Amino acid sequence: MTNLAQSNDTQVSIINFKSIPVVTNEMLANFYGTDASNIRKNYSNNKTRFIEGKHFFKIVGEELKSFASDLKSLTNDLLLNNILFQFFSKTRVLTLWTERGFAR
Repeated sequence: MTNLAQSNDTQVSIINFKSIPVVTNEMLANFYGTDASNIRKNYSNNKTRFIEGKHFFKIVGEELKSFASDLKSLTNDLLLNNILFQFFSKTRVLTLWTERGFAR
């Protein structure tokens, strides 16, 4: 469910959602050397350019819980599982960017 993408010296972990490679706002921000709030602002300022299901997915509720559970079950690292638990327990909406959205 996870693999790596690399551009120049920067790597980002890619996760799969509905068999589509995706990254989170935070992963995207890390890749571009900025913070997640800039990614959210860019999306907000350019909403008409992004199509849900093509450029990004927003997951909420049970779908988010299921996604978090699947992601946590893939790693045996206890520390990483604790970090994921803290992140997903506070997250109400998760934006996942596809390769097309990543490039925009």
